[in-house]
Amino acid sequence: MDSSNLRVSIPQYEEIEEGRVAFKVSVQYSKLSWEVWRRFSDFAALHEQLLASDYGALPPLPPKTLLPPATDHHFLEKRKDKLFNYLQ
Repeated sequence: MDSSNLRVSIPQYEEIEEGRVAFKVSVQYSKLSWEVWRRFSDFAALHEQLLASDYGALPPLPPKTLLPPATDHHFLEKRKDKLFNYLQ
Protein backbone atom coordinates (compact mmCIF):
# COMPACT_ATOMS: atom_id res chain seq x y z
CA MET A 1 0.00 0.00 0.00
CA ASP A 2 1.40 3.35 -1.03
CA SER A 3 0.81 5.51 2.03
CA SER A 4 1.10 8.70 -0.02
CA ASN A 5 -2.36 7.88 -1.43
CA LEU A 6 -3.85 7.29 2.02
CA ARG A 7 -5.84 10.05 3.74
CA VAL A 8 -7.51 9.70 7.12
CA SER A 9 -9.62 12.26 8.91
CA ILE A 10 -11.98 12.47 11.85
CA PRO A 11 -14.50 15.05 10.69
CA GLN A 12 -17.05 14.72 13.48
CA TYR A 13 -18.28 13.00 16.60
CA GLU A 14 -21.75 12.08 17.76
CA GLU A 15 -23.43 10.96 20.94
CA ILE A 16 -24.60 7.44 20.10
CA GLU A 17 -26.40 6.83 23.38
CA GLU A 18 -26.49 8.63 26.68
CA GLY A 19 -22.92 9.30 27.79
CA ARG A 20 -21.32 7.45 24.85
CA VAL A 21 -19.64 9.22 21.98
CA ALA A 22 -18.41 7.83 18.66
CA PHE A 23 -15.97 9.46 16.26
CA LYS A 24 -16.40 9.27 12.51
CA VAL A 25 -13.21 8.06 10.82
CA SER A 26 -13.09 8.84 7.09
CA VAL A 27 -10.54 6.99 4.99
CA GLN A 28 -9.59 7.63 1.39
CA TYR A 29 -7.14 5.42 -0.47
CA SER A 30 -6.62 6.17 -4.12
CA LYS A 31 -10.16 6.14 -5.58
CA LEU A 32 -11.72 4.22 -2.69
CA SER A 33 -13.27 5.85 0.34
CA TRP A 34 -15.17 4.64 3.37
CA GLU A 35 -16.28 5.77 6.79
CA VAL A 36 -16.55 3.98 10.11
CA TRP A 37 -17.70 5.10 13.53
CA ARG A 38 -15.42 4.23 16.45
CA ARG A 39 -15.48 4.88 20.17
CA PHE A 40 -12.42 5.87 22.16
CA SER A 41 -12.21 2.30 23.50
CA ASP A 42 -11.74 1.07 19.91
CA PHE A 43 -8.71 3.35 19.51
CA ALA A 44 -7.35 2.07 22.85
CA ALA A 45 -7.81 -1.56 21.73
CA LEU A 46 -6.01 -0.83 18.45
CA HIS A 47 -3.17 0.79 20.38
CA GLU A 48 -2.83 -2.27 22.64
CA GLN A 49 -2.81 -4.63 19.64
CA LEU A 50 -0.10 -2.59 17.92
CA LEU A 51 1.99 -2.56 21.10
CA ALA A 52 1.64 -6.34 21.43
CA SER A 53 2.73 -6.87 17.82
CA ASP A 54 6.07 -5.06 18.24
CA TYR A 55 4.92 -2.63 15.57
CA GLY A 56 7.61 -0.17 16.56
CA ALA A 57 7.41 3.39 17.73
CA LEU A 58 3.86 4.50 18.28
CA PRO A 59 2.61 7.96 19.09
CA PRO A 60 1.01 8.26 22.50
CA LEU A 61 -2.69 7.63 22.64
CA PRO A 62 -4.63 10.51 24.20
CA PRO A 63 -5.21 9.69 27.86
CA LYS A 64 -8.39 7.95 28.87
CA THR A 65 -10.43 10.23 31.06
CA LEU A 66 -13.85 10.17 32.52
CA LEU A 67 -15.85 11.63 29.72
CA PRO A 68 -17.58 14.86 30.57
CA PRO A 69 -21.16 15.20 29.39
CA ALA A 70 -21.59 14.79 25.64
CA THR A 71 -22.52 18.46 25.58
CA ASP A 72 -18.93 19.44 26.47
CA HIS A 73 -18.04 20.21 22.88
CA HIS A 74 -14.70 21.80 23.79
CA PHE A 75 -13.48 18.55 25.37
CA LEU A 76 -14.82 16.45 22.50
CA GLU A 77 -13.24 18.68 19.84
CA LYS A 78 -9.87 18.39 21.60
CA ARG A 79 -10.23 14.60 21.86
CA LYS A 80 -11.21 14.41 18.17
CA ASP A 81 -8.10 16.40 17.23
CA LYS A 82 -5.85 14.24 19.42
CA LEU A 83 -7.24 11.04 17.88
CA PHE A 84 -6.69 12.50 14.41
CA ASN A 85 -3.06 13.24 15.32
CA TYR A 86 -2.69 9.70 16.65
CA LEU A 87 -3.81 8.25 13.31
CA GLN A 88 -1.28 10.29 11.35
